[in-house]
Amino acid sequence: MNQNERIRHLEYLVGLARNLSESLEVDAFLQLIISAACEMTGSEVASILEPAEESGQLHFLATPWFHRDLLRSVKVPIEASLAGWVFQNVKPIIVADVTAEPRHYKGVDEADGFETRSLLAAPIVYKGETLGVLEAANKAGQEHYTEEDVSLLESLAALAAIAMQNTRQMSKVKESFDEMGQLDQMKSDFIAIASHELRTPLGLILGHAASLREAVAEEQRPDVDIIVRNAMSLKEIIDNIANLDNIRRGITKFRRRLASMRRIVEEVLDSFVEEAHQKGVSMSADISSDDLIVECDA
Repeated sequence: MNQNERIRHLEYLVGLARNLSESLEVDAFLQLIISAACEMTGSEVASILEPAEESGQLHFLATPWFHRDLLRSVKVPIEASLAGWVFQNVKPIIVADVTAEPRHYKGVDEADGFETRSLLAAPIVYKGETLGVLEAANKAGQEHYTEEDVSLLESLAALAAIAMQNTRQMSKVKESFDEMGQLDQMKSDFIAIASHELRTPLGLILGHAASLREAVAEEQRPDVDIIVRNAMSLKEIIDNIANLDNIRRGITKFRRRLASMRRIVEEVLDSFVEEAHQKGVSMSADISSDDLIVECDA
């Protein structure tokens, strides 16, 4: 290989790397990889194989368009093939004559009618994990593959590894988003059910408290008022939870109103003073005469 060819191959690799950084279409990019493998190593065909999770065998991930339909369902055994050897040993291989190589798997040639004479293969590795195998077959002019061909194929395999890993990461991200969506829907369903289930007994409490207030003596009415205020506070909490979920989903909006901090403190104190008294705790509040008015959600 002369200097001009080396420069041309380097430019080819730089162009592929640029294409990888600009595109997330892994299938189209892997087709560019096998086309580059054919051109840069002077091969008739090239392909990419990856392990199939369900079968534990290798299957074709990228092939020339004229082989695609024929090889779509072909499985290559890892234990009895050259591609499998490369995948397991994580080493490239050069085979000048596959007819003299017992590890050559003939099932691929039988499936597509292609005659493999010589073979060059390199592992596709990303951070120590073998993702697949890049193959090139039949060096032009009956020539043998060289160590320079191995280096070129390994460079292409490195680019293929990045593309394949990017696809795996994107798939995991999509799965995470889908799972988050399901959890978010479960949360919304829980809020809707909980709000409905709590509103029913709360309505009964408020109804009975209103009736009780009319029936008790005057001095007992403040105690009933505390029950009513606490029940109304709980109702407001339930409404706020539902409203926050609706706001997050864009169904409702904040309703601003002015509130007195003095009144809020007094209501909180009234809610707990009786329970504190029963436990021997004295509760009091020293509130400034200047009230603080805040803007909040209604």
